[in-house]
Amino acid sequence: MAGEASAVTSPQSSSASVLVKQPRRTMAKDGEAPRSKGRDIRHGDGGELRVESDETLAPRFHSARSSCALAANAFGPWRLHPETLAIQGIGGFKSLHFERKCPIEGVPKTRTPPNLDAIAEGDRIVAVESKLLEYLTSKRAASFDDVYGDPVAKLADPTWAEAYRRLMDGPDEFQCFGASQIVKHYLGSKSAFPGQKVTLLYLYWEPTDRDAHRLFAYHKAEIESFAEHLADPDVTFDWLTYADLCDEWSGRDGPEWLPEHVEALRQRYFVSIG
Repeated sequence: MAGEASAVTSPQSSSASVLVKQPRRTMAKDGEAPRSKGRDIRHGDGGELRVESDETLAPRFHSARSSCALAANAFGPWRLHPETLAIQGIGGFKSLHFERKCPIEGVPKTRTPPNLDAIAEGDRIVAVESKLLEYLTSKRAASFDDVYGDPVAKLADPTWAEAYRRLMDGPDEFQCFGASQIVKHYLGSKSAFPGQKVTLLYLYWEPTDRDAHRLFAYHKAEIESFAEHLADPDVTFDWLTYADLCDEWSGRDGPEWLPEHVEALRQRYFVSIG
């Protein structure tokens, strides 16, 4: 797997504009939509827009490899008007924010809380964890500090508590899929939205020639293995590729600018790796 991962490059060269061209009809005349995205991202803990001490380096968000930028590009047109957004058939959203912090109840405030790349709130909440190239590099073993034990005991459905114990007993089980991060996002979702229905969505990029590289099938198999026994009635874990999301948007009625937006995403991100 390591040989395959090292051959993967970013979807477009780093000199490309960081944002896809946003459909003109989705923007307020004063540019409030892109400014709202920027405010969200600056408030996150990922440092995506932090200015580096090395002046030759642009902020992380400017990289074509940024999964945060990928989420902002995909969902950005709906930032101020989420009512027409649909994700896996879920809609009726009233708000949409990027880099949303979800502190875990019982974890000290000095610890960095889970940051979800996008959260759309309505009768059902969709919390998105976005991945671009991160899962193609070598993973560290899953690890949890002692501070997570009590929150798991208090917040987690028994099936998720078992997933937590599974990672504690076998921290090297998953080589591509970041399972420990998803468990923390789950606990953050349980804390931020108690008693509400949430879909925790693992949304990831794949190249157009994914079938030619076994690493992508391996990654998907790890997701399925992790999710197999999860059964929290309030928080559903699901997964989806960005290509499948674009196919969903192409196949539904929506705003008149939606086909233009989908095509812009495909031109920027849907490439082969050879």
